[in-house]
Amino acid sequence: MVMEIEGLKPFAARDYQLWIVYTDNEMKGELLTIRHGASRILITGEDVKRFKQIKASLEPKGGSVTPTGPETFIVDLKHE
Repeated sequence: MVMEIEGLKPFAARDYQLWIVYTDNEMKGELLTIRHGASRILITGEDVKRFKQIKASLEPKGGSVTPTGPETFIVDLKHE
């Protein structure tokens, strides 16, 4: 799965953090690297089949263990 997110504005004291929510509600976070207002992520492996939702939030610099900042987007995923 490739995700490309555009229109991201850099913040000096915050990072964008991507959150992957699995079907069992387990959550994994990863900081987004922004270049020219965009970020691209490649996600591979069998875990992709277990994704329920992908969302992002603005977190303190360096990220958080769980989401604490405002959400910037949410994508609900459907499996057939």
